[in-house]
Amino acid sequence: MIKSSKVLIDAHVHSFDSFLGLVGRGEVRSLKFGKVRYGTGEKFRMLPPSFVDTNFPGEVLVEYMNWLGVDKAVLCQGNLYGFHNEYTASLVRRWPQHFTACALVDPLLENSTEVLKYVVEELGFKALKLELSQLCGLLGLHPQMRLNDSKLKGFWESFAKYDLPLVLDLGPVGGKGYQLEELEAMLSVHSQLRTVVICHLGGASKKNETCQYTQERWREFLSIARNHNFYVDLSALASWFDEEYPCPTAQKYIRFTFEVLGADRLLWGSDLPTILPRITYQQALNIVKEHCGYLTPAEKSLILGENALRAYRF
Repeated sequence: MIKSSKVLIDAHVHSFDSFLGLVGRGEVRSLKFGKVRYGTGEKFRMLPPSFVDTNFPGEVLVEYMNWLGVDKAVLCQGNLYGFHNEYTASLVRRWPQHFTACALVDPLLENSTEVLKYVVEELGFKALKLELSQLCGLLGLHPQMRLNDSKLKGFWESFAKYDLPLVLDLGPVGGKGYQLEELEAMLSVHSQLRTVVICHLGGASKKNETCQYTQERWREFLSIARNHNFYVDLSALASWFDEEYPCPTAQKYIRFTFEVLGADRLLWGSDLPTILPRITYQQALNIVKEHCGYLTPAEKSLILGENALRAYRF
């Protein structure tokens, strides 16, 4: 276990008793030994074979956190895993010293504002997460969805009144979910949304290395993130860059982001448990803690926990 006087917070984890997702390829259901099946019949390995029931309950997550010395974590949800609002809220009630959590709501539901009211006022969620990607998120279900669509006006007005963090997974750079202009337009109307967190280093991936458009588009994201003071989490980078530990390309992109945004806008996150087929939980932490040598100890403390205290208002 890592001992430190500084708070260590994983700003992006998942916990679920089974896969109950809905994405563009249909429903997502747990099979045995770390595999899932999509509605199309496709089977895919999501977790290592040791995860016999292809789930990741709260008890297991807490053991991983204790093993590594992680003090707190932000429970995220996504369409891929399923709408586990009730289950996720139960984990916060059971371990309030460890968790805060993001609700998952489809803003294009006919009664989305009523769902939002329930998850915030009754279940007690302290943030909202939207997954936009075509592969794993809302754009697979609603191909014409736009963040600034007039159909979402009432939803954003309702959410803004709660003054909670908005967490967005835009998906990979260049995908239909990568709605930078639409996000800026929405924020210009709903300026009460003070805290925005963008997941997975803003969608940077190995494609950035070979595609000039993707690289330029990602740099546009960095400029927008700087102008709007977005937080950016560093979760799942080994998967997004498709490389083994210590993930040198991911480290390079962390440095790009640090140089534009500064250390006080970056949040370490793992994306546990779906990182585990690629790297260990310890390695996910060490990418920042033991590598990224250009960061000072004070800057690492910000990224590894202190920023998350502020962003998610623990």
